[in-house]
Amino acid sequence: MRFIIMLLLSLILAQSSTASTKSCLENKYIFDIGSGGINGIGYEVNTCNHKISKTIVKKYHDLPLQSCISNSLDGKTIPQSCISEGTAAFTLFQKEFNVDCKQQKCLAIATAWARNAQNSHELINAIEDQGIKVSVLSQYDEGKISFENIIQENNISPKEAKNTLVFDIGGGSFQLNYLDNKDAVRVYKGPYGMFNFKPLVLEKFANGNGDILPAAYLAKIKNFALEEVRSQLQKDKHLMKKFQMPNLEIFGTGTFIGVGIRSQLGLGETVTFDAIEKAIDILVGKNAAEIKAIYPNMPEKYAVNSQFSLLIIYAVMKEGGIKTIHITSDGGINEYLALYDLSA
Repeated sequence: MRFIIMLLLSLILAQSSTASTKSCLENKYIFDIGSGGINGIGYEVNTCNHKISKTIVKKYHDLPLQSCISNSLDGKTIPQSCISEGTAAFTLFQKEFNVDCKQQKCLAIATAWARNAQNSHELINAIEDQGIKVSVLSQYDEGKISFENIIQENNISPKEAKNTLVFDIGGGSFQLNYLDNKDAVRVYKGPYGMFNFKPLVLEKFANGNGDILPAAYLAKIKNFALEEVRSQLQKDKHLMKKFQMPNLEIFGTGTFIGVGIRSQLGLGETVTFDAIEKAIDILVGKNAAEIKAIYPNMPEKYAVNSQFSLLIIYAVMKEGGIKTIHITSDGGINEYLALYDLSA
């Protein structure tokens, strides 16, 4: 009889534990509306222990918002066609994810494009009408979240965090994020991303050849990128001092670094300066089909544009004396938002 009672108690406790675990689980759908596209991910989150239990669904929608802005008549607004495309993308996301954002938790962040466009509220309002809460991140908050997420994701100790710098690049800006002497997160606010650095380079070197840069100008193109980025970096004395720290570890994050560099260009999880420069040397002078033949995992629609982000990364690495960048994931801000809803 005693054995039976103990068995029943064990079953009751197990059922109670399972029920308790289930009560902690919540599905959240997170959308990172970047300057080049929308990264949508559905997570099952354990809200009791602040852990992601699993990824339910994941999809990327190409939407070059910064390009839309840069190519508009005044260079400061999002054309109606791009607003309509963005609105439709969220309708499609919900259909493909089998979720109604008016009934379930859907959160989104908007980054550089929303800061750059005078009428970004038009697209944001249209997205929020579908039940999706949208937060426009300042460049500081974007960098701070990237830093904190890398620290948590990689179990970096407080001591190691002092020697950590996080490099995050998107379509309209880049950030270099690190701790200052008082252990507060400091963010270098880089003015360029893929889509607003591209016109600077094309204007100087394309010679009417569309997106194709002449291979004969390769050395001049790299030098132009270095001088342009260097002139900005050297204005930040704190950052330049950080670059000089011994044993400084650099982590890369963001869709281009996490997907474009690691997977599509096949450069792996530890990327060297030489590998970045070699990729530039290969890309410059080639069209999308030629690049696709060399890098079969690189979609043609991204192929030519990749060189402009690589030029920024090349310049930062060269000026900062950075030899390697460690790439751990492409989840980044999405994971942070799923766990903390920007409330932390």
